[in-house]
Amino acid sequence: HLVCDDNDCLPGSYQVMVAGQESPVPLSRVERGQLVLCLDTLTEDTVFAEVDDIELNDPRGAEWVTVRLEDGTSMVMTADHPMFVRSTQSRNGGVSTVLAKNLCAEKHSLARIRKVQVGVEDVCPATNMGDEEHLVKFSI
Repeated sequence: HLVCDDNDCLPGSYQVMVAGQESPVPLSRVERGQLVLCLDTLTEDTVFAEVDDIELNDPRGAEWVTVRLEDGTSMVMTADHPMFVRSTQSRNGGVSTVLAKNLCAEKHSLARIRKVQVGVEDVCPATNMGDEEHLVKFSI
């Protein structure tokens, strides 16, 4: 069964950088206490943050979306995964939180680890996610 709050998860195959590792590892292999590379939304710097909690969950019934960015990259996540975005229509350029399914092309941009704002090109249902893919929810 699915135990993620609001189904806000990433696929277990999602690759992350873990402190002390030379190459990315699947999120499903990350353990509590490890340090993962992420973007600090307050300072907009990349930092290694400690994983406080991590859960592997049954993916059946999850609504997946694929978020494609203007630079050609894409990310798969559950539709209710919160995303830190900048609105191109905002006067102050502040960061806000939007569910993945509510991202809008030409309105939102996401900071990537390389710290370049990239516009959202499209969000659509992810059709290639099988029931064998674990859902991973983690907090830092």
